[in-house]
Order: sequence, then structure tokens, then C-alpha cells
Amino acid sequence: MFNTVNASPPVSEAFDESQKYLQLDTLNVPAYNHLGWHYLYARQYDQALSQLRKTAEMDPNFLGMLLYFGWVYEQKRMYPEAIATFQQAVSHSTTPLVLASLGHAYAIADRRDEAKKILLQLDDLSRQRYVSAYDKAIIYVGLGEIDQSLEWLQRAYQERSQFMIYLDTDPRLDSLRTDGRFQNLLRRMNFPQLAASELSKSDRIAVFNWTVFAKGSSNRTPPRPCDHRRRLDCELEEIAQTVSLS
Repeated sequence: MFNTVNASPPVSEAFDESQKYLQLDTLNVPAYNHLGWHYLYARQYDQALSQLRKTAEMDPNFLGMLLYFGWVYEQKRMYPEAIATFQQAVSHSTTPLVLASLGHAYAIADRRDEAKKILLQLDDLSRQRYVSAYDKAIIYVGLGEIDQSLEWLQRAYQERSQFMIYLDTDPRLDSLRTDGRFQNLLRRMNFPQLAASELSKSDRIAVFNWTVFAKGSSNRTPPRPCDHRRRLDCELEEIAQTVSLS
């Protein structure tokens, strides 16, 4: 379903591929949304907002778009807008990824009690289905609890969380990047040395496989229950639902 970060092309190449896809399917809402995701991870936040607004014109309740809007708002320090957007997303889906996004927004907006309630909610949810350690790490990062953040990222590494492919690009993790433990995680995951390739961090991006977006918005199915025995399947389904369901 995913290409790894190690295989990621420069942003210009990824954008070219995205644009080519849109030329083939001009009404594909997930594809429009995905281009906004490209801008987000290239840290071109104004361009990301512009692209996501185009997606909103096509489907204002598209779940993936709401998440991307919220993540962009966070990076632009528009915390009330981020929280409101994630709350709207939670009204559509209470998957761990969506809840963790809201928890992180609460945390960086200094609404610590509400962020910690989300952590408890994820604990409760983990008794019913798989919850990625990465989701908890993100909230602890927002709370500024570095040791806890790195402990949960280590767990995410051990459980082979699919979200770990974003370790080198997720802007929410920037406060950890100078920590030796974080650098060790990057080395253990065999991320490329950016200096050697003469590419800046904003010139690399993890790329989704387009099969997720080629489904189209008409073939939607409701989320299925997830249990611990199907951990990887659960995680992949959650991501697919996020980008292909409204």
C-alpha cells in the first residue's frame, strides 16, 4: 500500500506524478486531497491550504481533507482552527488516528487536561482494537513530554507501526529531532542521510501508492471492527478509510 520513505523521490517528481494522475481523473476527490498532503509534507503550508480548499469545494465533509486541514493549521499555529477541524473529523470517525490528531492539537494549544483525556480514551479503545503507539507518541510530543514521546515511538518501532515511515518527515516530531534517541531511531530504520544526497528535509516526501486513491468516492464501505490479532491489517484499513471515506 505504501512506498517507504527510503524510496521517496524529490518533491518536484512527486508533484508531477500527482498532477498527471489528476489529469486522468479530474473528479477524484481523494486525489485532489492527496496533492494537498504533498504540500503539507513539503512544508508549503499556504499552498496546502489552497489545494485543500479546492477539495472542500468538491466534498466539504471529506475525512482525509479535514485531517490535513487540521495538520496544516497546527503548523501555521492556528490552533483554534485546528481544534475545530479535528472536532469535526471526530464527529465523522473516532479511529485512533483521528482522536490522536485532536489530542495533539489540544496539547499544543495548552489544553492539557483535554489532551490527557484523549490519551485515556485511546487506552480504553486499545482494549477493543489495535491502537498504534505512534498515536500516543504524537500526543505526548504535543504535551512536551519528551521521554514519554520517545518511549512510545520506540514501541511503535517494535510493533512495526506503519506510521513510522513518516518519522523523518512528520513536522509534529520536529521538537525531537535533535535528541540522540530520536536520531538513533532514524538510523535503526535506515533512513537515508539527507546531507549525502544534497536534499533538504523539505525536498523529500513519503508517497502513498495511488491504488488507495483510484478507488473513487462512490465505492465507500463503512469501517470494520479491528482487533489485536489483525494489527497490521487494522492499521492499513484505518489509513485507507481516512483517505478514501468522507
